[in-house]
Amino acid sequence: MATEAWQRLPLKAVAAISLRGVPSVASLVFAGFLYGYQPQLWPGPLAVYLIASLLIIRLVHPIYTWSTLRYAISEDSFVLTRGLIFRTTRTTSWRNVSVVDISSPWAFRRFGLGTISLRSGGQDDTKIDVPGIEHKVLDAIVELVRAHRTLNTQIAPSGSTATGIHNSAPELYVKGRPVLYTARKRDLVTANLIYGHVVALGTAAIITVADLASQLEVLDGVLHVLTSHPWSGGIVLGGAVLFVGSVASLVKYHGFTVTGDSAGLTISYGWLSTNHRDVKSSAVGGITARRNLIEMFLDRARVAILTTDSDAQMGTNMVLPSLPRLQVTQILTSSLPELPRPALLDSSGRASIAKSLAIFATVGALSLASGWVLHQLVGGGLILDAMGSALICSVLAMAVRRARAEISVVGASVGWASHSFADQEMVLAATSLHSVSAASLRTTKLSLVRAHYFAGRPKTLAALSFSPAVPHQIGQLVTESAPKIAVHRQRSTVKHPTAKEYIHDPR
Repeated sequence: MATEAWQRLPLKAVAAISLRGVPSVASLVFAGFLYGYQPQLWPGPLAVYLIASLLIIRLVHPIYTWSTLRYAISEDSFVLTRGLIFRTTRTTSWRNVSVVDISSPWAFRRFGLGTISLRSGGQDDTKIDVPGIEHKVLDAIVELVRAHRTLNTQIAPSGSTATGIHNSAPELYVKGRPVLYTARKRDLVTANLIYGHVVALGTAAIITVADLASQLEVLDGVLHVLTSHPWSGGIVLGGAVLFVGSVASLVKYHGFTVTGDSAGLTISYGWLSTNHRDVKSSAVGGITARRNLIEMFLDRARVAILTTDSDAQMGTNMVLPSLPRLQVTQILTSSLPELPRPALLDSSGRASIAKSLAIFATVGALSLASGWVLHQLVGGGLILDAMGSALICSVLAMAVRRARAEISVVGASVGWASHSFADQEMVLAATSLHSVSAASLRTTKLSLVRAHYFAGRPKTLAALSFSPAVPHQIGQLVTESAPKIAVHRQRSTVKHPTAKEYIHDPR
């Protein structure tokens, strides 16, 4: 499917966007009734006008979006125009799209619609978002992006499907790619427990319920029951946090599936709202692997991939959940064979437990001792002493992490590692490097080596090194990879508008 005519969103997109906004509309209506019964609440009478304005905006927004948004799909590019008084037009070439995000919120799934985000860089100005597109159009967009990734890329036949994929992952997004990993419910709960997502989601849900109970004036009674039986209350509250967090994690990451081949990776997950993320291999500039103390004991690891839009993803991209180390190795070998694996994936994490515990104990003892000294000198209260100890602990932890960081050359890549409280390693492709710098005193061999690279925005890897050969080796990598960058650079072509594009008014 490829057309150069301007297209509207389907009319059912108005219903889908309106349905998605029902919770916020209900909240505004509830707030209106609340201020009607208790007008003394802040900010007083102004709240009625504020709520009414927000309610009107929320009700008009779906119709405004449908009536002012147009898009055009061609064999070479995607064009989006939106706005009524001030119109904005964005154009991106399929060849420059490095990441495709597709989500189907619960309201959109009822109408067979989804939202697509095309990313060609790390800044918001390079991102194109379109809500309410039909699945057949999303399928065409994904195929066009994959077809333009390399000149020799072949799109999978329309009848080919990957086997073993969870039912919640629509076939059109994983077509023709082998399944590398499908998470079980036990794996999802374990992974989210390891790095605190269950606690965060559960705590947020409990706070929301507590706020509702406060509005209904029953919170005082609940707190009285919990405080009268502190041990039982603590167990009940902790169990509620874990239970609600586990359910929220299962709903959010349901059907987590990783598919991939030499052309790229695709991650799909979600139950009420499905999410699909497709990244091409040529956009990957590096790999980051991590494991905390619990993951060391269970021999698991997490992986994040550095891509050209990493700035939009908190500095990394395509984060895999905490998986068994051997499964992580298999996924990387199958989908990114050209990048060397981080060294921590080659050995069990149990060997690092004793060292990590020793660092924990040392930093903890120094922090407590510093807090005691601070108490003797200042004589502050318990809260002030605790805050001082926490600040000292943070400073010591950062200093230990910096001091234990190492940078080296691994084949045609740069490796960075820090083994302290947790193990973290990064492998950066030479083609992602821009420059290298080293600063040192004349009287010592110790130098601060800084490797500068691009992942959504300019970033830096820094570590102390006693070897003067390290910055020299990294500099050679930058020099040797420069011709390859020039060879692989694809020149943009000027596309002349067709007669239809001249005649058709996008408004």
